[in-house]
Amino acid sequence: MKKLAYLEGLRGVAALIVVFHHLVLLFYPVLNYGEENNSISKYISISPLNIFYNGDFAVCLFFVLSGYVLSYKYIFSNHPKILVGYAVKRYFRLMPLIAVSVIFAFILVKLNLINTSVLNSITGSGDWLTDLFKCDTSFITLIKNIFYGVLFLGDNQYNPVVWSMKVEFVGSMLLFTFLLLNHKIKAKWILFIIAFALAFYFKQYYYIAFLLGYGLCYLNKNKLLEVRSTILKLILLVIAVMLSSFPAAWQYWHSSIYSFMHFNAIDLYSFYHVVGSALLLFLIIGHQPSINFFSIKPVLFLGKISFPMYLFHLILLVLITNPLFLVFLPYLGYHFSFLLSVVLTLPIIFIVSHLANRFVDQPALRFANKIENRALGALFKKD
Repeated sequence: MKKLAYLEGLRGVAALIVVFHHLVLLFYPVLNYGEENNSISKYISISPLNIFYNGDFAVCLFFVLSGYVLSYKYIFSNHPKILVGYAVKRYFRLMPLIAVSVIFAFILVKLNLINTSVLNSITGSGDWLTDLFKCDTSFITLIKNIFYGVLFLGDNQYNPVVWSMKVEFVGSMLLFTFLLLNHKIKAKWILFIIAFALAFYFKQYYYIAFLLGYGLCYLNKNKLLEVRSTILKLILLVIAVMLSSFPAAWQYWHSSIYSFMHFNAIDLYSFYHVVGSALLLFLIIGHQPSINFFSIKPVLFLGKISFPMYLFHLILLVLITNPLFLVFLPYLGYHFSFLLSVVLTLPIIFIVSHLANRFVDQPALRFANKIENRALGALFKKD
C-alpha cells in the first residue's frame, strides 16, 4: 500500500483544513457565514478562498479518500474475501480512538474545564459555540455513546466532530456491500448508477463520496484517468475549486459567483463538495508534482496523525486556545491574541495526535487486523 502514501498526506491536509474551519467558527465566524456590515469578510466567505477553511469540503474529501483506499486492494486483487475482512474489522478499527476522544471530552466537561460563554460574547459565534459539549454527564449514557451511539446513531453530544464517524462507518459498510453485489456483474456501471441515483434521490450526498472514490480507483486500475490536455486539466481544476468552495453563507448565494449553481428547490451544498472533492482527487492522481508534494515528510506526518488530529483538535481548541486568547486579549489586541494562541496550541494538537496515534490508534489497528485474520480463517477454511 506504499503507492497510496500520498493519499495519506492528502488526508492530513484535509484534517488541517478542518482545524482551520473550527478556528474560523470560533474566532472569525463572519468568514464562514458572511456579514453585510463586514464587506471584506463577506466577500472572502463567498469566494473560492474559503476552500482553505471549508470544513464540509474537507470532510467530503475524507469520504472520497475512504472510498478509494477501501476499494484499492479488492480492485487490484479481485478477491471478495478482502471485503469481508474489511467489514469485520471496521468497527474495531474506528471505535477505540473515538472512545478515547469521547472519554477525554467527558472528563473535561465533568471537571467544568470547558467554558465558551465568554468567548462567544466576544466573537459572536452564536448557537454553534454555546451548544458545544452540552451533554448528558451520566456514566451509562457515556457507555452507550461509545459502543454504539457514535458509529450507529451519529450521536456527537460529547465530541461534536464525531458526527462524521457514523457516515464513515455506514458508508464503508455500504461500499463493501455494493462491491460484493457487483463482484460477478460485468457491466459494473449499472449498479453504480442505481446506487448513485438512490443516494441522490434521498439526499444522502455523503455516501455518494464513497461511490466516487471507488469509481476513481476502478478507473485508475484500468488506466482510464489520464488527461493529457493542459487546457482541459485547468478547466477541470476551476470546476473542482468552484464546487469544493461552495460557501456556507447561503444568504449571499444569489449575489455571488455561485449564483448559477443555486437552486431554490434543492440544497446541493454537500453534493457540490462531494463532486468537487472527487474531481480534485482525480486531478491529483494524474499529476506527479502533486503526488510528490503530498509525499514529503511533513505532509506525510500530518497524514499519519490525521485521524486523532480530527478527533481531538476541537476539544483542544476550546480547552487551550480559548483561554489563552482571553488572557492575551487585553494586552495584545484581537488579531495578535488569536495568532499567538493558535501558534501555541497547534504544536500541542500535533503532539497529542502523535501520542494518540502511537498508543491508541496503531494498537487498535493491530487488534482489528487480528480480528480480521481470525474471522477470515474461520469463514474461509482451507480444505
